[in-house]
Amino acid sequence: MSPRTKIKAREILSDIRARASDFELMSKYGLSVEQLDKVLEKLAESGMLRRGELLERGGFFDDPANRTQTRRLPRTYLRLPATIEDVENPSNRGLVTDLSVMGFRTRGIESEIGEKKTFTVQSSEFKGGTAIKLAAVCRWRIRDGVDRNLWVSGFQIIDVSDDDLEAIRRLIALLGMKDSDFVQE
Repeated sequence: MSPRTKIKAREILSDIRARASDFELMSKYGLSVEQLDKVLEKLAESGMLRRGELLERGGFFDDPANRTQTRRLPRTYLRLPATIEDVENPSNRGLVTDLSVMGFRTRGIESEIGEKKTFTVQSSEFKGGTAIKLAAVCRWRIRDGVDRNLWVSGFQIIDVSDDDLEAIRRLIALLGMKDSDFVQE
């Protein structure tokens, strides 16, 4: 990449969130390893890319075995995590850190892979304390990188009312960090 080459932030951010490997990003945008590192750092400094997203791009990110985790919908990170609670076990509480109309990621919820749970999701941004109720199945879980006592889990939504689905869309619109809001040329 020459010093005058411009990369559209929205475009590379979309590729990153679609799980493009470092090699694919360097090839597509004509970047060296050092230049890619600088682009990623600029995206993080500007708030367009969360530091957690950078940490997810670990040493095995380019491994083809990781491609099974590619998403059908882009991930929407929440600027302020929403509170989530297991309806059957209210002491099983945590935070929703990213959300789509098909699923979400939690921090702090205990669940086994394949286990179905009913949750309420609440955000201080909702007036009147309205909670979203949904059923979901745990698709994956890992130990938190910072607090090894906590689980980070991914859930697929399997049942939600039309009203609560609309509330999810509102929550994403209110709190989501969307790449469509950021254009850098």
